[in-house]
Amino acid sequence: MYKIELIEQDKIIESKEFLKFDDIFTYSSILLKELTLNSKVVIFEKKEEKWIEFGKWQMK
Repeated sequence: MYKIELIEQDKIIESKEFLKFDDIFTYSSILLKELTLNSKVVIFEKKEEKWIEFGKWQMK
């Protein structure tokens, strides 16, 4: 399972979970267009019942 979040100033603006890794690509491309200053898109993978950060894009 995978989860993707749009975070602005340490506040989760949007969060969505996916069963398949391939499904996050379309959604992440939409979120990447929404990035503003001090925001980031973070992708997590669920391993052993814990969400582990898998990737991150950030505007500075």
